Amino acid sequence: MKQPQSSPQGEHSAARLETPPPESVPADRRRPHPMPIARRLLMLLIVLGVLGAFALLIWLAVQIRAVTEDSHIATADDVHRAARLLRILAWILSASIVAAATWIGHFAWRIRRNEVYPPPGSRHLHVRRILRGEEARRVANVCMAFAVVLLLCGFGLAPLVTHVLESIGFR
Repeated sequence: MKQPQSSPQGEHSAARLETPPPESVPADRRRPHPMPIARRLLMLLIVLGVLGAFALLIWLAVQIRAVTEDSHIATADDVHRAARLLRILAWILSASIVAAATWIGHFAWRIRRNEVYPPPGSRHLHVRRILRGEEARRVANVCMAFAVVLLLCGFGLAPLVTHVLESIGFR
């Protein structure tokens, strides 16, 4: 009987995909994300948020350009318009910082819940070492502390800019 020849792809054939993972790859890194629908929804919201923010920033750039034209001397109305645009930029930056803090906090929560870093289902270019137990909790604590600091900065930025503008006379 004639033996089947090996495919020209060698190790990259479909048969390789059906073999179990080697012992050196931990089983917890092979599990899929625990909530794939939520992950896809989050990715969609991020993409829509970035597109919306980009459109808003283009509008703001056009408005700022209109205020800073060299063709005329700035009037009081132009200065108040510039202050309003600065407030809008501060709120956008605040929302971005709060969103980043939320993402980092969620990542830290997943690390703490699973007690493994990187958590199952996360994507990394190159994982040098998988941390478990106390080491993973330490990474989760650092990430959570960073998320709290970012959250405080995000919630404080826009009110601070508004207060500074009001203190110099722009309401």
